[in-house]
Amino acid sequence: DKRRSDYEITIGLARPAFVYVFWDQRYAPPKWLESRFDRTDYKIAMDTNASELVMGVGPGVLVDDIFSVWRLRVDDPSSPVQLGPLWAEFGDDPPPEKMGVSMYGIAAVALQE
Repeated sequence: DKRRSDYEITIGLARPAFVYVFWDQRYAPPKWLESRFDRTDYKIAMDTNASELVMGVGPGVLVDDIFSVWRLRVDDPSSPVQLGPLWAEFGDDPPPEKMGVSMYGIAAVALQE
């Protein structure tokens, strides 16, 4: 839950991989992300306004949120990857202006052998 300051996700990998985190770029990234992951030049987008049921045509039409893509190379899959909370510095009561943030996304891609 994006309000919990103790929220953690543990990722176990079966083989060496890149782990990607997609961070809502409207907000500064948390320390756990900046300290362990490298920010890439890639961006992904998400349309979050499903209530209107309006479809856009063409790239970038009806995009609500842009996410920066962060990458961690994991050569030793025996060590799980820990991902932290959105707002650890606010405890379990982040300010209202922070509540519009989208939860981060996660992907993993095996390294080529």
